Amino acid sequence: MLIQKELNRISTELQKQTGCAIHNISVEIEDEQVTVWVTLYDSHWDNSYIVSVTVEESTLKQFSNDRNVAEIIKLLISEWTDVAKDNMTIH
Repeated sequence: MLIQKELNRISTELQKQTGCAIHNISVEIEDEQVTVWVTLYDSHWDNSYIVSVTVEESTLKQFSNDRNVAEIIKLLISEWTDVAKDNMTIH
């Protein structure tokens, strides 16, 4: 399952790639699916963004696999980009 080490990796990488502070990161497990929720805060624009991504629990049984962590990060950044586009123009 998701452990603190992986959540810290996700948080650190999201902060690097988005330039936003991570205010909250949590995990919800339901019906063999895992949802990672992240609240990002952009202090420059004073905007908060709540993004999430859902993956199959079976994928995460080997969560120490760097590829799985990288995929979750990629999906969260994609979700953040879509949400942020609704609020402003991204250059």
